[in-house]
Amino acid sequence: MDSNTIKAGLKVTLFAGDTLVAESTDPVLWQSVLRAMSKKSSSLESENSGFIGNESEEPIVRMASRIGVLPAELVGALSPSKDEPFITLDMRYYEGFIKNFPARGPNSVNGTKLAATALCIWSQESQLGEIRVSNVDDVLATIHLNDKNTYRSISNTEWLRIRAGIITINPAMISKAYDLLQKFCTKRGPGA
Repeated sequence: MDSNTIKAGLKVTLFAGDTLVAESTDPVLWQSVLRAMSKKSSSLESENSGFIGNESEEPIVRMASRIGVLPAELVGALSPSKDEPFITLDMRYYEGFIKNFPARGPNSVNGTKLAATALCIWSQESQLGEIRVSNVDDVLATIHLNDKNTYRSISNTEWLRIRAGIITINPAMISKAYDLLQKFCTKRGPGA
């Protein structure tokens, strides 16, 4: 090791005047702040213009914030849209993600569970209206999947409810829905 090498802990601090408002040692946040600070303000404004102040993109920012990911991560994994099929799952994300879960049992994840969860959360943020089994089947088709038991898969997911053909999230368990989507968008497995 070079004797001139310095190892330092990275920390982001936010001050309002002389008052410390927030502090974080999160390396992802630190890198994001560094990238933002090293760009010219005009390029930063143009980069963010797609997410901030653009009415059609605000639901993406809200959904990303709720599930704890960056808007770019959300768009890369789910491609949410106000046009049908509303969610387009990324095939590579799905293939890598599904390998991290058991095929059966309480911790299993299938395409139906993921698609229905993403649709319900996206519908809440973008005010799409009611989500039905046919919507879930349309999302599954984006990754060439077909679930012959879509209704049963939804019924067996503890945070999803299906009543009169309408799929919703159980508000008491919404954190589990957010957790699943966060893991999908960041390509993490069940223990992460």
